Amino acid sequence: MEEYKSKIIELGTSVDEMSQLGMLILFSNDAPSELRDYCIIHDNKQLLRDLKVNQKIYLGKDQYTISAIGNTALQQWQELGHVTLRFDGELTPQLPGTVHLNNKLKGIPKIGEFIKVEQEKS
Repeated sequence: MEEYKSKIIELGTSVDEMSQLGMLILFSNDAPSELRDYCIIHDNKQLLRDLKVNQKIYLGKDQYTISAIGNTALQQWQELGHVTLRFDGELTPQLPGTVHLNNKLKGIPKIGEFIKVEQEKS
């Protein structure tokens, strides 16, 4: 099993607020200034090849499992390093750019930690 790996380089001032709503927003370092406060900014130097239901995502030391994927989530992550993670266990995506996870949010990852996604070998 290979993995996508991206280093967290900045936490917006409102990330804690977003986490209390059961979501985290990821964005590459190119995030628009008006959105940065709400985002976990990561270096996004590696191409995410796929997203699938039941795949594991790691935010720092915490593991989550994908329960549903919006139809534009992979493309947005690949092109912009942007995706909204919802920690609600939904089996049907609520918005096109959202990835739903079936675990409750365990904590906000820290600067210097990594976002990892298990990937099938190419």
